[in-house]
Amino acid sequence: MGVSGNIGGLSTALQNALQNAVDKPLMTAGVSKLNEAKSLVDELKRKAGEQSLLLKTKQAEADAALQEITTSMQNASDQKTEMEKIKHRIAEESAKIEERKRKIDDELKDVQPLVDEAKRAVGNIKPESLSEIRSLRMPPDIIRDILEGVLRLMGIFDTSWVSMKSFLAKRGVREEIVTFDVRNITKEIRESVEELLEKNHTSFDAKNAKRASAAAAPLAAWVKANVQYSHVLEKIEPLEKEQAALQANFRRIEERKHKLEEQLNTVGRKVTELKEKFQARTTEAAKLEAELSKAQERSLILQRY
Repeated sequence: MGVSGNIGGLSTALQNALQNAVDKPLMTAGVSKLNEAKSLVDELKRKAGEQSLLLKTKQAEADAALQEITTSMQNASDQKTEMEKIKHRIAEESAKIEERKRKIDDELKDVQPLVDEAKRAVGNIKPESLSEIRSLRMPPDIIRDILEGVLRLMGIFDTSWVSMKSFLAKRGVREEIVTFDVRNITKEIRESVEELLEKNHTSFDAKNAKRASAAAAPLAAWVKANVQYSHVLEKIEPLEKEQAALQANFRRIEERKHKLEEQLNTVGRKVTELKEKFQARTTEAAKLEAELSKAQERSLILQRY
């Protein structure tokens, strides 16, 4: 081989060396890029996995909020239905109460004015008229009979003249008679006074009583009016008990109505809060879903290279 052949071989070797020198950095750079791409793909996959889990959580929260809204709305619907029923019952109970009241008022309409007038008359008795009766050593039969009727109705069974004078001497005796509650008259007491009225009916005659004493006539009218009133109260007692039961039931229904109103207001506020929560979770889920989709697309692109 001559000089020219050696030069040619050297030239080839030099070219190969130069090529190797050029290719080695390129290969190193390419491997580095591939490693970077792999790391990026791995990072995208990791983030995509986290976002996928978070997306499921937000979707689950949104579904839960929607379910709560549905349940709350159903409860509200049930409560509104019950409210309508309660309003109907209130109207019915009110009508029943008014009917009982009308019947009671009908029974009392004749005797109540008599009692009221008798009370006014007793309240207008002058103190000197009572003092005049007390000063008597022995009262006329008319006065004794009338005072016995008064004492018996008031539950005082000692009807001696000493007891009668002691009763009349009490401070505020007129007020005590006027404010006496007829409901304290028992059936036995009323019957005993009715016997007295029947036996000595002339004593309780308004003209006879007035002639006996200025204080006797109002007291006689008071005795007769209260006996009559006691009869009426006995007659209307079942109506009053029924009315009391109706009123108690009415109060229970009203309490339930107020409770339902409070519950409905609470449900309304809760539904508003749940709707806001649902909207927020839905928005968050949509945002995460978009980010996840982008991450998955980038990951697929990088994997192709």
